[in-house]
Amino acid sequence: IDDRPSLLWLINLGCIDLNPWYSLCDDANRPLYLHFDLDPVEGTPFSVVREGAFIVRDVLRGIGMTPYVKTTGSRGVHIYVAIRVGPTQHEVWEISKAIGQQIANAHPDVLTAEYRVAKRPPGRVLVDYNQNAFGKTLASIYSVRANEMATVSTAVTWEELDSGCELTDFTIFNVPQRVAKIGDLWKPLLSNRGRFDRGRRSLLRAEVGRFSLHRFSRRKERRAAVQIRRNPNALFSRDRLGAARSGGAAFRRRRGADDRRR
Repeated sequence: IDDRPSLLWLINLGCIDLNPWYSLCDDANRPLYLHFDLDPVEGTPFSVVREGAFIVRDVLRGIGMTPYVKTTGSRGVHIYVAIRVGPTQHEVWEISKAIGQQIANAHPDVLTAEYRVAKRPPGRVLVDYNQNAFGKTLASIYSVRANEMATVSTAVTWEELDSGCELTDFTIFNVPQRVAKIGDLWKPLLSNRGRFDRGRRSLLRAEVGRFSLHRFSRRKERRAAVQIRRNPNALFSRDRLGAARSGGAAFRRRRGADDRRR
């Protein structure tokens, strides 16, 4: 869909949100993206979704990927990585499964990879890697969702997500003005530059384990910083934040030493 008449034709068919495939028509089994759908368990606040998104982001960056994030317009967020065309859809699904399961296992207080709804623990966010399977689709960027507020699946910066943006901040009434003002944050995903190369695929399992299974993490450091920013006397003291930073620095030094040995 690349022009207004085509879009109006779809609207006339009763289509509201658009769910495109992840590949091009001339090679439908070789996707352009790897992605994760972060879907909160019923009753889980969006603040937990934001926390889970940063966990996933840090791991993906750690293994050399460049993740982009957008709201779903419904309940959660989508995290996308542009990949160089080559691996089949099933291979991309296998990679995303390995990443998703290890991240969820490393952070069970926030994330889950349990696909059966009845068995998902409360207060968690599903790292849904299964949407990478052949034939599955997600609501596209800038899709309007069928709800009372007409929320829109909107690309956001990681800084906006960290500052506490909400799903309801982006609707059909303000997203066009937002894009006109700041540009299309999703545009880099369409570029041929900066796509993750499948040549690194063989390194993924070791790299994912090394980055995701570290439980002390920047996540706790960030959580402490947020608590202090909101209320200096709440939960975490500045001394504890300093200890967290020291611990994080120690981990990064150990990680650097490990890299040198490799």
